This record gives sequence, C-alpha cells and structure tokens, in this order.
Amino acid sequence: MSSLKALERLAALAAEPSPGDHAMAVAIDTLIEALGASDVALTYSAGDGGFRHFGRSAAPDLSATALWSVHHELATRGRPLGLVMAASRIDRFAEAGEETRVDFIGATIPSRHDPAQMLIARGPWPGGMTSEHAEFALAAAPALSMLIEHRLGTVRAEQGQAQIRTLAAIGQVISETDDLETMLTHIANMTSSLTTIDYVSMDILGPDGSIVLRCLNRRGTEPESADAAAADLRERWKRGKVRPDPIRDYVVRTRKPMVFADAQNDERLPESGRNYFKRSLIRSTGVFPLIGKDGVVGVLSFAAHRPFAFDEDETQLLDGLTRQIAAAVDGVRLYDERRRAEDALRRNEELLRATLESTADGILAVGDDGKAVYTNTRFIEQWGIPPDIIETHDDARMLDFVVDQLADGPAFLAKVRELYESDAESLDTISFKDGRLFERYSRPLLREDGVRGRVWSFRDVTVQQRTETALRQSEERFRSLVQNASDMITVMDESGRPLYTSPSVERVLGYGAEELARTNLLSLVHPDDAEKATAGLKRTIAQPGVHPAMELRLRHNEGSWRTVEISANNMLHDPAVRGIVHNSRDITERRLADDAIRDSEQRFRALVQNASDLITVVTVDTSIIYQSPSIERVLGYPADRLAGTKLTDLLHPDDIARMMAFLREAMVKPSETVSVEARLRHLDGSWRHVEIAGRDRRSDAAIGGFVLNSRDVSDRKALERQLRHEAGHDPLTRLANRARFTDRLEHALQRAARNERAIAVVFMDLDNFKAVNDGLGHSAGDALLVEIAERVRRCLRPGDTAARFGGDEFAILLEDVTTAEEATGVADRVFEALHPPFERDGKELFVRASAGIAMGGAGQDADELLRNADVAMYVAKDRGKGRYELYEQTMHVSMIERLELLGDLQRAVDHEEFVVHYQPAVQLDNGAIVGVEALVRWQHPERGMLMPAQFIPLAEESGMILPLGRWVLAQSCADMRAWQQIFPNQPPLTIAVNVSVRQIQEPAFVDEVAGILRDSQLPPETLILEITESVMMHDIASTVEVLRALKALGVRLAIDDFGTGYSSLSYLREFPFDILKIDKSFVDADARANDKELTRAIIDLGRTLQMEIVAEGIEAIEQLSRLRALSCERGQGYYFARPLEHAQMAALLSAQNDRTDAA
Repeated sequence: MSSLKALERLAALAAEPSPGDHAMAVAIDTLIEALGASDVALTYSAGDGGFRHFGRSAAPDLSATALWSVHHELATRGRPLGLVMAASRIDRFAEAGEETRVDFIGATIPSRHDPAQMLIARGPWPGGMTSEHAEFALAAAPALSMLIEHRLGTVRAEQGQAQIRTLAAIGQVISETDDLETMLTHIANMTSSLTTIDYVSMDILGPDGSIVLRCLNRRGTEPESADAAAADLRERWKRGKVRPDPIRDYVVRTRKPMVFADAQNDERLPESGRNYFKRSLIRSTGVFPLIGKDGVVGVLSFAAHRPFAFDEDETQLLDGLTRQIAAAVDGVRLYDERRRAEDALRRNEELLRATLESTADGILAVGDDGKAVYTNTRFIEQWGIPPDIIETHDDARMLDFVVDQLADGPAFLAKVRELYESDAESLDTISFKDGRLFERYSRPLLREDGVRGRVWSFRDVTVQQRTETALRQSEERFRSLVQNASDMITVMDESGRPLYTSPSVERVLGYGAEELARTNLLSLVHPDDAEKATAGLKRTIAQPGVHPAMELRLRHNEGSWRTVEISANNMLHDPAVRGIVHNSRDITERRLADDAIRDSEQRFRALVQNASDLITVVTVDTSIIYQSPSIERVLGYPADRLAGTKLTDLLHPDDIARMMAFLREAMVKPSETVSVEARLRHLDGSWRHVEIAGRDRRSDAAIGGFVLNSRDVSDRKALERQLRHEAGHDPLTRLANRARFTDRLEHALQRAARNERAIAVVFMDLDNFKAVNDGLGHSAGDALLVEIAERVRRCLRPGDTAARFGGDEFAILLEDVTTAEEATGVADRVFEALHPPFERDGKELFVRASAGIAMGGAGQDADELLRNADVAMYVAKDRGKGRYELYEQTMHVSMIERLELLGDLQRAVDHEEFVVHYQPAVQLDNGAIVGVEALVRWQHPERGMLMPAQFIPLAEESGMILPLGRWVLAQSCADMRAWQQIFPNQPPLTIAVNVSVRQIQEPAFVDEVAGILRDSQLPPETLILEITESVMMHDIASTVEVLRALKALGVRLAIDDFGTGYSSLSYLREFPFDILKIDKSFVDADARANDKELTRAIIDLGRTLQMEIVAEGIEAIEQLSRLRALSCERGQGYYFARPLEHAQMAALLSAQNDRTDAA
C-alpha cells in the first residue's frame, strides 16, 4: 500500500463519529503495511509512570524506562528516530537516511493532554530508517492523535467517577481509623489513585519541626507494599539517608503550596534539584501544607513522570484534601492526648492502690457522710471483718464489729467523734480484749471546701511491745549477772578513762569503784606490757567488734602484779554503750602452774629435740600423739603437722602388716624393747628406710602410748643396693656386664630345658668404632656408647637382657622364643634404632653394627652359645658389615677357610694373581661414558675369581693392602693413559681408584702417587682417588694434610659410599673433596621414604658445596629417572654395565667412539 493511500485511510478512520476497537485495529494494520513493520504500537501515558498501548501485541519489546528515554529523545530532537538495540537495550538513536540497521522506529504523536503519546514500530529495517518512513510518521500523527483522543475519552470519564468514589473512601477512612500512621498510609494510597499522580507522600511534623511520621505511596502499588515502602523510607530517614528537602521547609515556613509543572527546567529550583528530577524522570512535583488548628502539622507532596499542570479544579481538589487531612491529624492527636491522660490517671490510681495494698498497715478511708469509701486488704485481715459486711457495705455493722473487739469501746468511739469535729491529726494506741495492741493514726481529708472525711491507719505493735518488755527484763538480768560476775567487767572511753566498773574489780585488784573512776586504766599496766596494751587499744578503737584476747599484768592496790586475760569489744558506735567493753579474768594462779609444767616439759623437750633419731609416741591404732622435731630433718614433715596422723598413713603398703605385728609383740612384752625395719614416705614422695625400736608405755599416764625410736638407715640400704647392682652391671652404660649376662644365660638355659622352650643370644659389635675413639677422643666414644646402649634397651621385650661385654661389644639374651624369626625381629629393631644419626658437639655420626645370632636350648652351655654367636658376628663382618647372620654349623668351616685365605693372600701379591676390572661412569642426561672405576679381582688358582669383599678386609687387617693398593693404582693409571691416547675425548676420560685408610696413613703415599703419575704420564686431573667416610675419623689434622698434598699434585678426590659411615656433615667443609659419591643404599628405587628424602638432601648438600655428584648402584630405569629428576649429574651401576675386563672395556669405549664419529 502506498503512503498516500495509507494516509487517506487513517484520515477516514479519524473522521468517524465514534471510532471503536475495529477502527483502531484497521489503523494498526494500515501502519504495519505502510511502514513495512512486523508490529506497531500506539503508546500513551498510564498516569502511574508507565505506558498503555494500542496494537496487535498490546505491548512493544521496550520497558517503561526505555519508552521514557525514547520520549525524551524524540521531544529533544523533534523528529522521528530509529532505535538501534544491543542485548535487549537501546544502544543508540539513528537519524533518517543513516545506513545502519534499526530495530524500532519511534515518532511523537502531538496531544494537548498527553505529550507522551508515541508511534512505536518494530522492524527490523536492515538498511536503516528512510526519509519516506519519517515523512509518513509525521504526516500520520494528526489522524493518530484524533483516534487516541476518541479512545481515551471514555477512560477519562471513568477516572472522574473513580475520584468521587476515592474521596468518599478517604472520608470513611478518616472517620473509622484512630491510628494516624494507618490512616495516612491508606489516604496516601487513595490520593495517588484519585489524582492519577505517580507518587504521593505525607510528612507529619513534631513540635520541633522534625519529621515524626512519613507515609509514601507509588501509584499502582498495593497498600501492603506501600506500607513496606514507607517503613523502609522511615528507616532510611532514621539512618540519615533521606536528604533534607528545602521545598518542604519553605512550604512549612510560608504555609503556601509550591507547584512545579516542569521540575526539570524550573529556574526556581537549584541546578542540583533539577538534575535530581531529570535522573528520576520526574517532570512535575508539588508540595502542599497541612494546616491544623495550631499551625502546620505536615506536608502533602506529589510527583509525576509526566507534565502535570495542577489546573484550578485539581488545585481546589488538593486544597480541600489537605484541609481534610490536617483536620484528621488534629483529631487523632487530640484523641491520643486524651487517651494518654486517661492512661496516666489509671496508672496513678493503680500505683496508689498497689501501694495501699502492699503496706503493713490497715487503711480505712471514711467520707464526710461517715460512710467507708475504701478499706485495704490488711485492714480487713487485722480486724477479721466478715466478707458479707464488706460486700454489702454495711458500715453500721462494721463499726459494731470493730468496737466489740476492743478493751475500751466507749473510749474509742469518743475519740472518733472528737476527731470528726476538728481538722487535727492524731496518734495513739488501742488495746484489744485478746491482748493485742494497735497503733492508731488519723488525719483529715482536706478539700478546697473544707474537711471531706478522714483516713485511718492501724498498725499492729503487739510484737514490738512484747519485744521491748523482754528487752527491759533482759537488761535487768544482765545487770544482775555483771554485778555478781567473778570476771571484771569494765567500760572505758578511747582515752582509757573508766565509764563503768563491775564490783569484782575490788576483789581482784583491790580498788574501790570511786577510786578507780579517777584512774586511767592504762596506768595500771605493767611497764613491760604498756606498749602491747597501747597497741591493742589502738587496734580496738580502729575496728568495731570483738578482738582477740591478750594477757596483761595489772598492778594490785597492794603493789603486787596480777596476770589477767582481757577480751575487748569496741562498742563505741553503739548508742546504748558508747565505749570499749573489757572482760578481764584473773589467771595468775593458772600461769604459775603453767610455768612449772613448761619448765618440766622444756627439760624433756631439750633431750628429745636434740636427739638424732626420731622419737614418736603412738596409740594402739598408730595415731601420733607426739613427734620429735627431727622428723623434719629425716622425712621433711613439720612435727606439729603430724599430730593426730596415723603412722600407717606414712608406712609403705607392704610394711603395714609387719608394723602391726611389731605393736602386738610390744603389747605382749611390755617390759622389753622390740624392733622392726620399715619404709616411711618422705614429704617429697620418696621412701626412707628406718630401723624402729619400741616399748609399750601406755600405762605411764605422762606418755599414754607406744614410744618408738626410729633411725634412718636409707643411705646404708642404698649403698647395699648399689654394691649389688655394680657387681652385675657395666659402670658406663648401666647395662648388665659379662658376669651378670653369663649368670642370666645359664639360668635361662635351665628354664628352657624345663619348659622345652628355646632362647637366643645376639652378639653385636660396632663397625669401625675404633675410628670414633681415634678421631673424636675416648670421652666422645663413651658418650656414644651410652646413647647406643639406651637405643638397644628400648628395642627389647620385657624379660630380655642387654649387656656390654667391653669396648664396643654388646650381647642380648632373648628368652622364651619359639622361632629364629623372633630373634631376627629383635635384631631388625636394634639395627633400625641405630640407623638415625647421633649428634656430638654439633656433628652427626652414623653408626653401623654387625651381629651374630645363635639359637640355644636343652643340652647347650652358656660358653658354647656365646661362642656360636661370636662366630656368626664375624661372618656378618666378612659379608660386608652392617648386617647380622644367624649361626650355622658350617660357619666353623668358614673361619678355617678365612685363615687359609689369609695365607694365600701373601703369595698372591708376590705372584701377581690380581687383575683389574673397570666399570664405566656415565653422564646421566645422555648416557655418555665419561670415566671408569677400577675394581680389583683375585684370580685364585684353586677358588677361582674372588670379589673384593672376600679378601679386601683380610688385606686391610694384615697390612697387605699397601702393596696391593700400590699395584692397582699403577695398573689402572697405565691402562687409562693408553685409552686416553686411543680415544681422545673432550674432556678426557677419568680413572677412579679406591684408596684405603691404611694407604692414606702411609707416610710415603703422596710420593708413590706422584711417581705413578710420572711413570704413566697420566694427566693428574684425570685421576680420581676414592676415599670412604671412615678416613675422616682418623687423625683429622694429618689426614687433611695428606689430602691437600694430593690436591697439590692435581689429583681429584672423591668421598665414596657417602651417608653410610660415622662422618659429620661439618667435616665436608674441612676436607678438600671434589666429588661426592652417593651409596647405592640411597639409590635403591624401593628404598624407604626417608631414604629418598636423604638422597635429595645429599644431592642438595653436594651442590651447595660445589661438589660433583655421582650416584652408585643404578640398576633400574626407575632409579635413573628419579636421579635425573633430582638433577644428579653422573652415575654408574649394572643398568649401564657390570665391571668389565680390560679388553671388554676397551671394546665398549671403541663402540662409543664410533658412534661419536658417525654423529
């Protein structure tokens, strides 16, 4: 359809008298066809901040906020615009003719009543909005405006009716609601609906002008939601988050409303205010004062998203509404004030009634007509008035009932009549026939017009009266006692002047009452006691109440001195006394008797207290009556602490029966002294041995118990135990010695024969322990033996015995074993315990041991079993040390073979029966051979090829290691020099030769090495001398000197089998080593986790000391992978090659050379 035809159709529709829904649907279809749109909506303001729509889908895909943004942009630019969307939001606005995709086309529809009317068409239009689209939208706007106006006419008529209904509802709310907040919340909600304004709020002010109540409503919000929004706003106001409002303050001050039809551009508002309304999309706002009878009580505020002109009708409507609301606020406040006044009056009445009901007095109020107007519960209870009199308010019967109980009824009535004729107060007492006594108080009820009645108060004082009578009688009895007491009773003031003295003073001190009244009592005190008496008086004055008694000597009237015991009671603050009361008792005769007894006791105590033995007196049940002071020296207890304690509480539990038997024997033999030994507990918890001699002296009244004389023999007992212990124990390690071990072994064999069980002996010797004594000294060696003994002891089972046979030899006796596995299990625990390093002077020492195990039982003797274990131990040493062997019968044969082999060794050196094999050392990252290690073999004429472990220990023990080592070094250097010339590697191949401790100690060793290098012409830097850790334990100073001399020749030094010996890590800095070789035990891939960590630590240590790392014993790819991961540089082992004969080694080097040339 052409644009012209579409405009004609729209004009025809707008010209219809009453275009209905059909006309609007035809118009929408016409717009869709003319604009090429997928949908079209005609929008208009809904009055609640949102929009309503005419269209096929009834709503475009735009939010109310987005539509207001479109409206603002269209109004600003004044022409149709295209909307470019991104992520369901407006990205920007496009002009007509702009070649960019647009999703919506928007155009303003002019209207006198609603400037927010718009045409919104949904595309899309890939090529953008054309000028034809814009021109059509502008041309169609008048017809569309007429169509919308016709359709909205009906809506406005309905809104007018709604306003009338809302006003009526507001009036009903005001009349029916007495809670101000609830009433205003509903009015705000209905006012929003009434005015079609978006926001309505009411602020109620307090007397100081602050906001005390705020109600807020947004059009279209349910009352419950509005209440919640208002509550939230009030909380924000309390937290200071609701900003001050200058418009509201102006309206309150001037009592005039302020209306802003265009709040976004009104110059009366500051720029910040206009910007605020722009951000909030508020176009119109107004504030109206709520003026009550006493002034402005609050404000009514409006805000709208659309322009709101507040015409004359709307202003009158709002003005009437504000007056109605202000009157409602005044009414509610007046109601609240009256209700608060009534509540206060009611609370006061309740308080008065509660007070009268809680008093102990009976209260009766009588009016001016003589009628009772109030009686409290206590009054009814006091007089016992029957309930029916109270319920019927029969005052005549009540008066008769009261008078009938009194002892003198006529006098009571006469007093009542007398008081009713005056306005005086009255207080007297009335007596009851039953003996009760009441205190009666009366006062008039005064009003402005005179006396209007009386209030009577009755208090039962019967008990009080009886108490006062009893007190008076008590005082009379007390006075009689004091007057006739044997003790002296005196009352004195703070200066010592007597206020009262009892008659007994004259009997005790000879002074008459009148004579003593003129005397200061302190002047009677003995001069030696004067200071004590003065101090006591000061203490008594300073502290009210009773004070401890003191003894003083007072002068008798005749001049002698009497000893008195005085108790003081400070009653200066007691109105009835106002003095210090002294009770003094004459104890002169008692003190003389006490002195005589004390002198006798002192003589006895001097004898007892200076005795070195313990002297104790006990009863039959062993309760201590007396204990001499020497107990503290012997057992640590203060003597007075043990009084009443039972001696059995101090005895060792095993000695109680013996002690009781001792007491029974003493009772049977009262004339004899009996004795016993026992253990007594010291105060520190230890036990002391004592010899006790005792007699039964119960018949002696001065003693009355058993007298025990105890002598401490603990030191003697300890010495006896020590001598017995030392006879069977090693003094250094405290283990059993050889004698005790042999004795226990013989007894164990006897028990094993009886029980048909087996025993085992483990004989253990420390490997190379002599190096510790030589290198660190014997004191360090002794300390190490003590630690080793302790570790061994912790590995044993209960009942097992460990012994030191001397030097570095230990033996273990295992009883009641059934299999050899039990014995080897103990040996495993011992070896495991020795595995962690020992620390000495900051240096770590590693200890290894060799052990032999022999099983025994019936038919064997101790010597045979020890000899078998010793043989097995030597076999363990021959097989590499650091291990144990279980004794076998064939081991005797091995010992004989060992002796024969030693003889053959001398001949072999002379006949050159030795050969050198070579094992390659490789670069771990690429497998290239970088050197070889020389390993000697013995080609025995009868036994065949022997490995080093089979003859090197014998060579070292016999000294044959010197010529053998010299030959191996010369042969190895010659072979390597030949290979270096044939295979010129870069760097050159190296040869590693093992050197023993004996060679290092040889004075000529350095010269021998220099001569061999010279003869073989081997470059010194390609010779590596490998030395085991044990070299660091022999004469450190001379060893370092030899190694430095070798370094001066250019030779490189390697420490072999690192981590298996006694060496301290600190020695590595002192010895000039170049290479660190890790022992194969740390390379084993199946090693324990802590060994793996040790491997890492050794490599890190070598790298820190700038030493080359070589790993020995690599036998599996897993080991190689782990060493590569630890960045180990070089290694050797069966994984690469076993030790090879000379020709085989030469072939291997040749093959590597060929591969290198081919590459």
